[in-house]
Amino acid sequence: MNERVKRALRRDLRAWFGIGVVVVIVLLALLAPLVSHHDPLEIDLVNQLQGPSTAHWLGTDIQGRDVWARLVYGSRVSLTAGIVSQAIALLLGLSLGLLAGYKGGWVDELVMRLADVTLAFPTLLLLIAMAAALQPSLTVVFFMIGVVGWAGMAPSSFVSSSSCRRPRRSARATCAS
Repeated sequence: MNERVKRALRRDLRAWFGIGVVVVIVLLALLAPLVSHHDPLEIDLVNQLQGPSTAHWLGTDIQGRDVWARLVYGSRVSLTAGIVSQAIALLLGLSLGLLAGYKGGWVDELVMRLADVTLAFPTLLLLIAMAAALQPSLTVVFFMIGVVGWAGMAPSSFVSSSSCRRPRRSARATCAS
């Protein structure tokens, strides 16, 4: 990160607010057993649809489960889904983009057209179709989101690696290092 970007980030209150929100959510997810005193799956029909109180900070749902506990423990699943699926997308996108850029020819055409086809479909529609074809589970959902997301990352790595295939004199030093 260059110095100009660092200076701009230091002065931007919106960036600091966003960073603060993300840090709080990650800390709540990591410390879920400490900040939630109820089991998120425990059904208590006696206390269903209770309003916020000292016992249940955000109240209870129709089955009597603590909403705060469900929110905090649910953030663990959401963060895991985001991190794992983006890691899969990054791995696939970078690998295929680098391969297409380095090899060129029919490999380049195949990978880039596959990326175009993937990007042409609405993401949600593609995910619903894949979920209908496969047995839905958390692992499958992580994988599906990652597979659908690779196409956005492949062109960037393609451009970087294709410039090393036939480098100009000034680019040779960059590609060799």
